[in-house]
Amino acid sequence: TNFSNIGLIFQIKMSEILGFRPNFVNCGKCGKNVSMVTKTSSDLIYDFSIGAPLCSECILHQIKPYKISFENLMILNKFEYVSLKNAHEINLSPNQKIELWKFLYHYLRYHIEELKYFKTDKIFVEA
Repeated sequence: TNFSNIGLIFQIKMSEILGFRPNFVNCGKCGKNVSMVTKTSSDLIYDFSIGAPLCSECILHQIKPYKISFENLMILNKFEYVSLKNAHEINLSPNQKIELWKFLYHYLRYHIEELKYFKTDKIFVEA
């Protein structure tokens, strides 16, 4: 079992339960699917304040930006819908694991200011 994948799923589900479910597909301003209006090879701006990426047409409206690759955003979208039973099917490079954990930590930290690092971070990221 890939424990880091389970940890990523946990963080996404936790944000949903706490009321700030991330959106990984639609622009937070205009609602368009970001894959339709953004070059898939480029980095995107994800705005933590609205919990969504911004398409290339709405990029000027950013409030709390975080740069993330389109590929990693689509991986996070997979994690939102994959079951724990099938979590091992998503393969990540060591760099992707680190980047996805950083993204989710900063996303959660934006919404929960008192959030400390999870003690399990080291286990999950290195797993």
